[in-house]
Amino acid sequence: MMRLSVRLFVAFVLIAPIIIASAAWSQQKKGTSSKVDIAPQSKSYRKSVFSGAEIRVAAIASLNADCSPNAVPTVRILKKPSNGKLRIQEIRYVVARRAKSNRHHCNGKEVDANGVFYRSRPEFTGSDSTLLEIDFRNGTVRQYTYDITVR
Repeated sequence: MMRLSVRLFVAFVLIAPIIIASAAWSQQKKGTSSKVDIAPQSKSYRKSVFSGAEIRVAAIASLNADCSPNAVPTVRILKKPSNGKLRIQEIRYVVARRAKSNRHHCNGKEVDANGVFYRSRPEFTGSDSTLLEIDFRNGTVRQYTYDITVR
């Protein structure tokens, strides 16, 4: 009888954390994110440039809440622009986040980033676009679409 109760106690100690974690996970509110995003989330941006000129369409950096930098994110091109070329280069970037950003208080800090540059083919005017996948190297992956108006 004693062995059975010890086995039950050990089983409870081993299984209880799994049950509690499972219950907490199932009650997580819809739309909230965990520390690791499994499916890439997508955002779109619009840029404008003169034909043949190069423009930096993005500076991809990752910051902690205390404004200390994380590793420079990895940029992968999922869809190349059809009327121009992209260039990705590591750069120094002065943080300039929007007022609604949770890292707005880091503005003015200089950090390492991956700069994404676009140049249209000569004499092209019209619309172009590209799709990038950014791995922030902390478990978060995002997709960014850049719609570029070339004048």
